[in-house]
Amino acid sequence: MKPHLHDPIKVEAVTSLEAFDRCATEWDAAVHQAPFASVQARHFWIRRWLTTIGAGRPIAFQIMRDGAGIVGCAAWTPATQRVGFMSTPVLRLAGQPVFKRSQIVLVRRHAQAVSAMLDDLRRLRWRWFDPGLLTDGDPLLSSLPALAGGVRAHERSSYLLPLVAARGNWDSYFATRSRTIRKQHRRRLASEGLTTRVFPGDLASVDELLAAVEHVGRRSWSFDEGTSVVSTAPHWQFWQGVMRDAAARGILHAACHFQADRPVAFIFGIRQNGILHALKTSFDPDHAKLGPGQAVICSLLQMAMEHPEIETVDLDCIIGRGDYKLDWATEIRTMRQYYAFRCGPLPNLFMHAYQLKKHFAGKAPRLPVDIKEAAT
Repeated sequence: MKPHLHDPIKVEAVTSLEAFDRCATEWDAAVHQAPFASVQARHFWIRRWLTTIGAGRPIAFQIMRDGAGIVGCAAWTPATQRVGFMSTPVLRLAGQPVFKRSQIVLVRRHAQAVSAMLDDLRRLRWRWFDPGLLTDGDPLLSSLPALAGGVRAHERSSYLLPLVAARGNWDSYFATRSRTIRKQHRRRLASEGLTTRVFPGDLASVDELLAAVEHVGRRSWSFDEGTSVVSTAPHWQFWQGVMRDAAARGILHAACHFQADRPVAFIFGIRQNGILHALKTSFDPDHAKLGPGQAVICSLLQMAMEHPEIETVDLDCIIGRGDYKLDWATEIRTMRQYYAFRCGPLPNLFMHAYQLKKHFAGKAPRLPVDIKEAAT
């Protein structure tokens, strides 16, 4: 059915896990149609978060539709945030603040969909919401004029997003990398006992991959910092579930380095709309001299360039430790983080307090400890 620009957009409230499961096919169809949507917007990802890290969080999801079908969706979870001596109600997207790429999914009629979403959100109690990290070309940004009727968005900070074009020849691409990277790679190839195993392929099962990830994760520097995939039971339950879900769909890709039979490094990602989203990487510091972190990225990129359905590798935003990703990038985008404040006396007070804090700080606000999950 051809959509009409004046068709009313209706918003369905999804308030339970059972209701979310019933709309799984429609939800994922919207994610597939939205060019900027990441794997973190998929039904299986959000569902795993709701049953592990986000267990017990309230669900206030929205599906926006017109006469031709879905035009957008948003996975809101009401929360309370401490600000000084006060607690205030806010809206976060499922996965926040640990996973920074949660987002509002817009398929078409972007400005009208955003307006309908905000009109419906007025029934909830909140002072501001976090729309997630956005690229400058994200349709939500071009729809910001629709927010003038009740929400004011303010940029918090920006981050670099390194991307690698995977439509090409590995040897030609690698020849364009720095001399240092090429020299390190040759040294690794010459070292005895260091081998690469990829999934799917060399690793016989997802269980074998998970065993390697857990082994390295418990020995990595990120485990002591509390940001490893295995640092807490809910996080490890989440990652095991997501990796099994992705493997069952044939969209999980990973590379592991072994010395003899001992895993020393890993990287894994999930393929979505022609993009391989590299999600987590880590290495055993006992083998740091071999540069295993760079080595597994090298292996993942080589594998991606040989895969017919991968056009781009998304190495994720640079937060904390991560500058090394720039060495591999063929394109670098900027992603921006926002607060969207509701109109009213109290939200205005918080908004002005935030502006003053940002002004006097003279730099981007420091991220909460729990968002540093993305730094590994």
